[in-house]
Amino acid sequence: HVSHNVARTTSSQLFKKVAGGKSRAIYQGKVTVAQHADGSDSHQTAKALLLSPHAEADLKPELEILADDVKCAHGAAVGDLDADSLFYLRARGLPESEARALLIHAFLEDAVSQIEAEDVRAQVRAAVNAALDEGASLTLVERCDSAETRNTGFEIVLGRNARLDHVRIAPNSSAVLVEEISMTLANDAQYRGHFANFGAKLSRLELAVALQGAGAGVDLSGVSVLSGSAHADVTTHVTHAVGQTQSVQLFKKVVGGGAQAIYQGKVTVAPDADGSDSRQTAKALLLGARAEADLKPELEILADDVKCAHGAAVGDLDADSLFYLKSRGIPENDARHLLLHAFLEDAVEGVANTDLREMVRGAVANALEQVTA
Repeated sequence: HVSHNVARTTSSQLFKKVAGGKSRAIYQGKVTVAQHADGSDSHQTAKALLLSPHAEADLKPELEILADDVKCAHGAAVGDLDADSLFYLRARGLPESEARALLIHAFLEDAVSQIEAEDVRAQVRAAVNAALDEGASLTLVERCDSAETRNTGFEIVLGRNARLDHVRIAPNSSAVLVEEISMTLANDAQYRGHFANFGAKLSRLELAVALQGAGAGVDLSGVSVLSGSAHADVTTHVTHAVGQTQSVQLFKKVVGGGAQAIYQGKVTVAPDADGSDSRQTAKALLLGARAEADLKPELEILADDVKCAHGAAVGDLDADSLFYLKSRGIPENDARHLLLHAFLEDAVEGVANTDLREMVRGAVANALEQVTA
């Protein structure tokens, strides 16, 4: 609701919606031009694309004009992708899924391009990329370099047989970093996410995953290497809404100085979601007396025929392994590095892409140099 209470004021609204599945998008916008607010200028536009017969969009722009000399316009439109444009792109050899993705991006771009900050604009475009049609695949690399407060959100929708590989690297920062990722997976869709977090003044990543189709699977892994007063929190909630779905979570933490690592993971198996398979593991090594790791895996099982396991462990480097390496002539510092790398490796090797896996290993190596310095 935008109110023009005085003369010669301007407002502009542009909202674009893409709705698929059984989702519902709503826009209600009202512009009021008060008495004597002459010279007011207002533009209000809302448009939506419906990608399935069950999707819904309710768009309601409204004007209330109580002044005389104003310039106001409003409009709304709901439709499907333009059939002629889709035919043209397919006639030029583009697969239908790629052609549809191009048209969806073009539809949304004039709203996204209004964002002045280039880095934020890129983040929004990346979030748009996370809506994958049936059979599509994407590798998404996210690097969170920020010296200021960052609060972002992703909504990821994977259609039938779609696959998304997602690697997120968050270098050590003095900023406050908050990110929320919400995703839904249809039949046989696969999401593989790896989260390398090296701490911030305050860092929290929330992941909410809904496995809504049989055969859907999610594989979450992550590493944190924290030093000084760094903080890193990963909170996950995976819901097996239907049966014959799989989820795997593996998070490893190395914590030194006065840093704090947090993992809170919940798995919910809905009623009648028989055949669900879930494994959840979180482990941490503490390298100092002030270091802290809070690990809390949780299961909520409302079905009968399921296969679920969870576990957590916090400790120090294995004294026997350290003694063995030192007895073979390896200096203590090198021996500790070897053991720390070995501890983290099974979480890192889950990154499917070789180049990205080496990128994560390099970031881990640099962080370990800091934590053991």
